[in-house]
Order: sequence, then structure tokens, then C-alpha cells
Amino acid sequence: MPLDPEVAYWAEMSEALAAADLCRAAADLPDDPVGALVARPGDGVAFAFRKLDIPFFNRAIGVGVARPAVESDVDDVVTFFDGAERETIQEKVIAELTGPAGERYNELRGEITDVQDRFTSSLEMVDEKITELDLARAELALFLHEWIARIPSFGVTEGWTEQTEGGLVWTLNTLTLTWPRKSQPGLS
Repeated sequence: MPLDPEVAYWAEMSEALAAADLCRAAADLPDDPVGALVARPGDGVAFAFRKLDIPFFNRAIGVGVARPAVESDVDDVVTFFDGAERETIQEKVIAELTGPAGERYNELRGEITDVQDRFTSSLEMVDEKITELDLARAELALFLHEWIARIPSFGVTEGWTEQTEGGLVWTLNTLTLTWPRKSQPGLS
């Protein structure tokens, strides 16, 4: 039986919101003994203790739960922990990875970097293609404007019916045009 999305959301967010309440309560104590900080990056919660350096208490919970996380959400989390001058529990665990687990982590990080590089390269190529298409459309529009201004009047042949095909691109099979006949002296 699949997990109800509402239950999954509240299972994660109840921990996140409870942690935020705990940190706010700690910050409200006289002299703020733990130096609690709380932020809400990406609809999640990030919290840190500046005066008590226990990485477990420097965590982000719920980012990407209410909606898919985006790069700016991750940047907000990093900025929060950099500003708090704290290492997260995730960073501490990763730093202590050794042997096959450490090698696998580094391999996966390399694959992620490779995918990010290819994605960035693909986006740049898409931008270039869009620019080329915009230029091609502008050139075609200019050509048609100038060409139609120079050719004689024309129209669609009487009785012509449209014949099309579908596919990746809609195709008009034929378009029969009628051009006016020029009268020439001596011909009837």
C-alpha cells in the first residue's frame, strides 16, 4: 500500500517544525546558552547551535518535502550554515567516510558533477539553439515580407481542400495557388 503523501509530508515536517520550536525556545532562554539559530530554506527548516558545537544539532530537515528543492534552496542552506560557522551532521559523516564507503561516495560525487556539467552544457546548447531559431525566424519573416511585396497577387485555387498529416510536425501536403494571367497584346 503506497504511503499517503499527506502522511509522508507531516512525518517529515513535524520533526522539522518541532526542531524549529526547540531552537526558538532555546534562543529565548536568558543569555541564549546554546546560540540557537533557525531558518526556513526551501519550505524546510535549518537549525544550528553556535555556542554548542555538536554537529547533530546543525541540521536541515524538510527541504524538498513540500515542493521539489531547487538550487537556490540548497544555496540558502549552505549560506545559513556558513553564517552560523557550523558544520552539519551530514558534512561530519561524509568527512569520516573511509574505505569502500568513502570511495563509493567520491565516485557518486564525481558522477553528480559529471551530470551537472553535462546538464549545464546542454542548457548552454539550448540557449544557442533558441538564439539560432530566433534569428532564423526573423530572417524567414523578413524574406516573406519582402518576397510577397514583390510578387503578383495570388490566391488559393477555388475548390482546393486542405490535406494534412500529423506527426512531430504538422504537414500541409499541398497548397494550390492561382496566379493572375498577364494579358499579352495580340492574344485573346
